[in-house]
Amino acid sequence: MSDRIAVMNRGAVEQVGTPEEVYRRPKTRFVASFLGAMNWIGGVGLRPEVLHIEALRVSREAGSNKRRGVVTGSVFLGSIVHVEMRLESGETCTAQFAHDAAMFRTGESVLVDWNEADELKFPGELRLPE
Repeated sequence: MSDRIAVMNRGAVEQVGTPEEVYRRPKTRFVASFLGAMNWIGGVGLRPEVLHIEALRVSREAGSNKRRGVVTGSVFLGSIVHVEMRLESGETCTAQFAHDAAMFRTGESVLVDWNEADELKFPGELRLPE
């Protein structure tokens, strides 16, 4: 174990910092993807553990950080479950839950959202259209 790590890409150092710093605030898309699962929604990086999903109700409207989607499956990983979804935009994403909290069925319509503070943005990199 180390108190500082360096992430290299093709022989060049992309970022140096504490493990928490590099995981929570990566400086590039490469570093973000290298250190764990990432969702890319409209060019914004989001870790599975920061996504929130709920069953879609007819009265609910999608807001700025809300996307409609459909559950495509789930993966049991011991103490957690990854719920996989396809958004209306065609993008796919994964949300992470404690295994006893994940009660979503394949084919179920859901609303996915997140806190803006959890977005990972990389200035100067191409932002994908929504």
